[in-house]
Amino acid sequence: MAKKAKSKEKVCVVGLGFIGLPLAVSLANSGAEVVGYDLRREIVDRVNKGQSHVFEPGLEETLRKVLKNGNFRATQLASEMQKYKFVIITVGTPTDSNGYPILDQVESAAKTIGENLRKGQVVILKSTVPPLTTEEFVAPLLEKASGLKLGADFGIAFVPERTIEGQAMRELKTLTKVIGASDQKTAKEVEKLFKSLGGTIVKVSSPRIAELIKLMDNTYRDTNIALANEFAKAANVLGLDVIEAIQAANKDYERNKILIPGAGVGGSCLTKDPLILAHVSEKAGESLPLIRVARKVNNEMPEKIFNLVRSVLKRNKREIRNSKIAILGLTFKRDTNDLRETPAKVIYDLLNREGAQIVLYDRFAFPEDVEKL
Repeated sequence: MAKKAKSKEKVCVVGLGFIGLPLAVSLANSGAEVVGYDLRREIVDRVNKGQSHVFEPGLEETLRKVLKNGNFRATQLASEMQKYKFVIITVGTPTDSNGYPILDQVESAAKTIGENLRKGQVVILKSTVPPLTTEEFVAPLLEKASGLKLGADFGIAFVPERTIEGQAMRELKTLTKVIGASDQKTAKEVEKLFKSLGGTIVKVSSPRIAELIKLMDNTYRDTNIALANEFAKAANVLGLDVIEAIQAANKDYERNKILIPGAGVGGSCLTKDPLILAHVSEKAGESLPLIRVARKVNNEMPEKIFNLVRSVLKRNKREIRNSKIAILGLTFKRDTNDLRETPAKVIYDLLNREGAQIVLYDRFAFPEDVEKL
């Protein structure tokens, strides 16, 4: 008797940005049938031509592969969601001036999904949100728009995004995935889907625990970067080489994992996630001063770099005005075209205000995005 062909997982990824497109393409490359939904016609058209608007090593080649084998396509048609077992939300969650996330895009996505939701589907949220959002904000929106009931008719889960931009295609295959689902059945279904990518699966008791883990991940990193930057400031004022000190301190000494200091912290995650955690905790009655101080330290680093440039020029009897200064590297980190919250923008603005003649270079940043800086 012929062996029955293994059925493909069917996945719709909502939002084809820095998180959504690599995830969609990776799932398609692992054998799933994937459709990427995005409201932006120019993005949908570009992706369907095999052109990625997101720079990630290996992404564009894999995109072309999964378009060719039929495992992936992009669409603007919301009704396509009805055909897919899993619907994954990867839209943006920017923050307001107080550091609280603006959930407009999540709300809009949830309403659209709800209008097309069918029994048996599973909705997975990957956008960074405060704890309780999946269960107390997204689930009610889905129920209201669909007329279906969570648990009885559909499942919901939160799976935090943990990849680093510039390494997403590799890390999607290797990193541990955390799954917090509304019930055991949904947890098993989501586990099976993400297991296809590779890496260990860790299931937690609820979506709210998974939401907290996401905030903890980035807050931990942001705080450790701030500590490294404080070490750099101390070494500088003492006339010492902080890089030599850090490398020697870390060598063959497992208790130390001191990071390398830099010009600040950028990107859409590390700059906002600590503030979200601090805000929701303070709202509940518990202040988190260390997290707030770490954010302040990292936010002040671009100006610190500017002042160092001014000091070096002054020692050489020069001023910033009319000095030719090159900024080499504009994106918030290496191997990405992401300019969001980049410290380079602050440094550029400070130098420009003082009348410097500035040359900008970045081999990954798109020229049209640099023009908007």
